[in-house]
Amino acid sequence: MWSVFLSRNKKAYTNTASLSPENLIAAINAYCLKHAIQTILPSDYRAAVILAGRRDTLAPGIQLFPGTNIQTLELLHNKVSFAQFAAAKGLPHPKTFIVHNFDEMIAIDISFPCLIKPAQSEGGNFDQYAQKNREAYLAFGRANSRFPLIVQEFVPGKDLGLNILAQNGKVIAYTMQENDGPDKMKFFHSDDILKIGEQLVQAAHFEGAMNIDLRLDTRDGTFKLIECNPRFWNSLYASTSIGVNFPALGLGLETNNSPCKEDQVIPYFFPAFAMRRLLTGKLSWKALPALTKKDLLIQLTDPLSFLYTVFFQN
Repeated sequence: MWSVFLSRNKKAYTNTASLSPENLIAAINAYCLKHAIQTILPSDYRAAVILAGRRDTLAPGIQLFPGTNIQTLELLHNKVSFAQFAAAKGLPHPKTFIVHNFDEMIAIDISFPCLIKPAQSEGGNFDQYAQKNREAYLAFGRANSRFPLIVQEFVPGKDLGLNILAQNGKVIAYTMQENDGPDKMKFFHSDDILKIGEQLVQAAHFEGAMNIDLRLDTRDGTFKLIECNPRFWNSLYASTSIGVNFPALGLGLETNNSPCKEDQVIPYFFPAFAMRRLLTGKLSWKALPALTKKDLLIQLTDPLSFLYTVFFQN
């Protein structure tokens, strides 16, 4: 909230949590008409949900980024319903239990370490949910009040990401990525991962942008679906380094959706991380990757908002 409040790219600030969806749409329409704004992109899950069922209520001439219906957004975003959906559609995913109370946690047969995740969360750290033994697992259950929970087998391997733009249940653009150390992002291609993404998009009849978290299971070399984020993702800008601009493609401003067919390691720091290292002398401007420099300069056009993110957000 504070990063928005401090932004210079605003003339006024309204906490939308106090507005009903209908009043929020009315405010959006009035603002767009006053300032001749023609395009709206929902930047997070909540915005996507609010706009999903109200496309017809936007003022004439306003283009909304492609998106799916509320039911599908909730199905994919909620970890319980997503796990059930993946199982029902035969999509590869880890052994998963859904528990509604502590007694159910005790009853299930799960090996350790395992993962415990709330049904509704975003941006969680994978490791923070890992329970090393039964004692830690039961202690978590006794202290928890956020049932239902996902209890999932731990998949040894590495995290991968599949970014998708879909239209009418078909993938029209994608990138695949993994972190290659603290300062690089590796883009790659896998027919197997793409097939999983296409099956998911088709089964959900999804439209819009989504980010899918997967694990490469080192036990058998297969890929497992972990969760799905039916919204834009934090590393969205990095895909432009290999020529895929998801917002522009979705709005019809670009037509180049050529995927990465060969591994490409792109030197890239997230802007806030890069600025912290610059300020502490751990990194020089000269050593910054070109893409990070460009991103930093964009962020610094809104200095107070960006510096709040640097000092007060992870």
